[in-house]
Amino acid sequence: MKRTGRVAVTLVTVLLLVLTIACAPTPGEIPPTPAPAPEEVTPPPPEEVTPPPTPEPAPAPSPIPEANFRLLISDDVNAIGDFQSLMVTISSVGVHKAGEVGGWLEFLPATEAATEGLDLAPLQGDNAQEIWSGTLPDGKYTMVFVYVSAINGTLNNGDSTDVKLPSEKLHINTHFNISEDSLVNFVFDLSVVAAGSEQSGIKYILKPVVSQSGPNQEFIEVSPPAAGGDTTPPTITLTGVTEGQVIVSPETVTPEFSASDETDPSPTVTATLNGDGFTSGTEVSELGEHELIVTAVDASGNEAELAVNFEIVEVEDTTPPVITLTGVTEGQVIVSPDTVTPVFSASDDTDPNPIVVATLNGEPFTSDTVVSQVGEHELIVTAIDASDNEAEVVVNFEIVQE
Repeated sequence: MKRTGRVAVTLVTVLLLVLTIACAPTPGEIPPTPAPAPEEVTPPPPEEVTPPPTPEPAPAPSPIPEANFRLLISDDVNAIGDFQSLMVTISSVGVHKAGEVGGWLEFLPATEAATEGLDLAPLQGDNAQEIWSGTLPDGKYTMVFVYVSAINGTLNNGDSTDVKLPSEKLHINTHFNISEDSLVNFVFDLSVVAAGSEQSGIKYILKPVVSQSGPNQEFIEVSPPAAGGDTTPPTITLTGVTEGQVIVSPETVTPEFSASDETDPSPTVTATLNGDGFTSGTEVSELGEHELIVTAVDASGNEAELAVNFEIVEVEDTTPPVITLTGVTEGQVIVSPDTVTPVFSASDDTDPNPIVVATLNGEPFTSDTVVSQVGEHELIVTAIDASDNEAEVVVNFEIVQE
């Protein structure tokens, strides 16, 4: 019994030893030490930080214009006063750029008025209307041109008339610069001029005016007429004087004028004579050249102008007076006691009272005086008018004794 108990104790001991060895850590392996629980720490309050000053915003760069070139059409006052309307159809416009990379730049007009007919009548003087705007490359330019495909002119009396073009392309040679950050307003000035006379027939020619064109011209921009609006100017009627008329003084002229309009029963009518205000029905007698300008404006702002140039002159009088002598004749012989009684006078086309003097045998003699002295006689009658034209009549006669 004692032997069995010993064996059991021994087995238990061996088992415990085996378990102890199996659970022992591998050499070099350190078992982790459990970390202590973190202590609860209250964070310090945040320090006050002064924010840096807000920088001033930089100035915005100047905006680049949507367009750096605009082409406008104007009309130099010349013979446009003869026209009720002058419609110019523009098919294309363009410029010539200088330099190695230069060349022709051509584009279509951007306004309906230009492609269907631009009326030059409202564009007189500084008035101008845009026909194209856009962006062109920077650089130097040497020419601007306009292609005109048709012209329809209506005179103030309602008649149509032809207007000639030197060529289909109207061009202006001028140097100017274009940059992307500035706008160039180029005014292309046209003018219609009259040639010929009323006897041979007046012809009209449309041409560019270099002196009134370019990027530095003053202008008043005129908007195209609204679609369907009144675009017809009034009609001016002028009587009493005609273009180019020459009046010989003491004759005078009395211009009378009025205006009519389809939509405005009372258009405004004004006139100037040599730059001064003038009233219809006023007599003009002053010697010299005269320019009468009549202007009519209707309620829609349509304007018509009629200009007439005339002159009043004093023609030099070179005609001598006419002497009338009665009572004696050249070579007459009178037998005494008969006598003669010369009667004389003078008349003149321009001088109602010419001077008349006479001598008989060198002595002053008065008209209607009886001559009875026997002998040879010479009667000289002289007449002088206000222009110093002189006439003379000489009569020789003789009274003989019976």
